[in-house]
Amino acid sequence: MSTYRAPMQEIQFVMNELAGLEQVGKLPGYEDATPDTVTAILEEASKFATEVLDPLNAVVRNTAARACRNWWQPRSRKCGTARTWPLRCARC
Repeated sequence: MSTYRAPMQEIQFVMNELAGLEQVGKLPGYEDATPDTVTAILEEASKFATEVLDPLNAVVRNTAARACRNWWQPRSRKCGTARTWPLRCARC
């Protein structure tokens, strides 16, 4: 199983260079949007994604695969029903 790692350098580049984080921080009401604050928030979000969300993704993937063998198809070949959430049909 692969572990998700957020692309921190790419995210910071986009926010600093492309989105203009310094200019955003000068807007009224956004004075707290400093590069240090944004970096701290991104690091915590990355840690949350790695430690909490990534393991849940594996659980969902395994559960869906067991629920219906044909969950990825628009209609199940076995019973002909449309797929719905959760990824299983009522008869499979």
